[in-house]
Amino acid sequence: MQMVPTMSLAMVGDLAGIATAVCWAACSLLFTAGGKRVGSLAVNMIRLTLGLAMLTLYGTVVHGQIIPTDATGHAWLWLGLSGVMGMAICDLCLFESFLLVGPRVGMLLLTLSPPVAAVISWVFLSEGLTGLNLVGMGMVLAGIAWVVLERREGPDGQRHRHPVAGVLLGVVGAVTQGIGAVLSKVGMVRQIDGEAVEQCPPFAAAQVREIAGLAAMVMFYFLIRAWPKTISALRDRRAMGYISAGAFFGPFLGVALSMVAIRHLPVGIATTFIMMAPVFVIPLTVILHKEKVGVRAVAGALVAVAGVGVLMLKAGNPIYDWWTNVVF
Repeated sequence: MQMVPTMSLAMVGDLAGIATAVCWAACSLLFTAGGKRVGSLAVNMIRLTLGLAMLTLYGTVVHGQIIPTDATGHAWLWLGLSGVMGMAICDLCLFESFLLVGPRVGMLLLTLSPPVAAVISWVFLSEGLTGLNLVGMGMVLAGIAWVVLERREGPDGQRHRHPVAGVLLGVVGAVTQGIGAVLSKVGMVRQIDGEAVEQCPPFAAAQVREIAGLAAMVMFYFLIRAWPKTISALRDRRAMGYISAGAFFGPFLGVALSMVAIRHLPVGIATTFIMMAPVFVIPLTVILHKEKVGVRAVAGALVAVAGVGVLMLKAGNPIYDWWTNVVF
């Protein structure tokens, strides 16, 4: 009887990273649509609450526990910090950036997070990157950066640069996203006597992150007195439809898949896969928003896709073996 070969953990991480990018592309458009109706602050609180409810339901049905009680104190500490950085601070900045520069460019600005995550994980986690990894990451980032620097056509028919505030908010979101990704890896896996010991599985890790992120958002909303506008947003059925769908693809499925990718890949590579979201946003904005996308945007997307192909090369592939044996 012929045995079917099992999928390697690295390939699981690759596929999870790409799936995360697709989910984040979808939720960026959905949250932008909801944000235009009720504002980014209301969207952030509602989507976190819905996402946490979905993860709690999943944990209760699949694992029989409302919260991850089997996660270690180490996991709660570092995943909690990751949630504050990646689910609260990052997304507050990112969603406001969406409203100022649009979901396509807002997601493109997040491409700063892979190099941030790669440098931090190299310094603190000793996660090395091969020369081919760096080539692939460079191709992805270069392709997407090529698109983000493109001028856009305004209502007056003239081409304008993107608002500085929107760009800066996107950059802050990218940096905090990169830091949060590294903290997630630290929380899920702990090195004990030179061996990686799992402290919390991916879906449970996503739940811990969202508990911390939601707690931080609640305190922030009390400080800025944002509750009245958030509560009134619940009465907008169309906005709630957008936000609910976005919560499924983002805080529930997207975040959980990102934890799978980070668990099985070096953080820099995992975040590079995840940052493919802007490439998937391009066709969605063309179809749904009738946005005009030029040759430059398409070319940049193709370069980024080629870079992902390079990142997915593994030992045994002729190109990978040639690079390893000849170039180095």
